[in-house]
Amino acid sequence: MEHKVGSIADSYARMNDREDCALRLLASMPKSKMTRQLLDQKRRAEMVADNTSKFGNVTIGIHGGELPKFASTENSKAWWRLQRASKDDPQIQSRLLLK
Repeated sequence: MEHKVGSIADSYARMNDREDCALRLLASMPKSKMTRQLLDQKRRAEMVADNTSKFGNVTIGIHGGELPKFASTENSKAWWRLQRASKDDPQIQSRLLLK
């Protein structure tokens, strides 16, 4: 047992050896070209591509058909006038007259 005296490192020396080893490993690794902004842009592009592949082919409308478009053109106004039973503009009655 006496031959081991002084050959065993204390806790402080072991901690320094571990930290030095970690620093040597970090120094030997090649530097990353990926910054946080580039990483965020890459993740966002992957998320958009993934969501487009999942939800891009959604059919909208009645049984997959296109919904009707109602424009404020003269043709649509004339069509709605033709659909009324009376050609005259509707009269708005006052609430006082209804009582």
